[in-house]
Amino acid sequence: MGTVTAMAENRKTENTRSRPRPKAPAKTTWTEAGLRAAALYYMGRYASTEANLRKVLQNKIRRRLGPEADPEERSRLNAVAAKIAADLVNQGVVDDTSYAGARARRLHGEGRSLRHISRDLTSKGVAVDAVTGALAELEDEHGEAPQRVDFAAAVVFARRRRLGPFRRADKATDDKDYRRAMGAFARAGFSMEIARQILKSQSEDDLDAFGEAL
Repeated sequence: MGTVTAMAENRKTENTRSRPRPKAPAKTTWTEAGLRAAALYYMGRYASTEANLRKVLQNKIRRRLGPEADPEERSRLNAVAAKIAADLVNQGVVDDTSYAGARARRLHGEGRSLRHISRDLTSKGVAVDAVTGALAELEDEHGEAPQRVDFAAAVVFARRRRLGPFRRADKATDDKDYRRAMGAFARAGFSMEIARQILKSQSEDDLDAFGEAL
């Protein structure tokens, strides 16, 4: 009896293994209304450019359709995403110029150089004229030449990195530390002149004197 039961269980297991697994249900495509709702939800949480919003929507489309999606359907939805982004620009929901100005001011306040800010805005899809306008606006707000704007950001950068007059009083520095600090300023987009002046300054008064001389 035990043998018969065991054989029956084995056949049941084999039959179960041989059955093809049911296919996963096809992923539902996006409707234009769904994509528009997704765009408005994203804009409610983040500032964005037209190009960046278009990219966000296209990424949602790619994830929803999966790697085996019909190319024509993907292309159709990408066109819908572009149309939605353009519509939101016309409605004033998306404003590349305002976005560029606000982001430029925030990055400068964090100690970012003009060169870094320009690269950042470009990577976000901001048009060249909007990037130029944002940088000019930043200079106008400070009433300063570009090198003074960069110097102000470099001081913030040095303070955050504890470089130059902001280094710890008990920390000795050598040539290796100096080269490392110069490299940090260079990677951040600051000029060699600004970096050298900050690193040789012994106090914030020294920084003020150099800034006024620019």
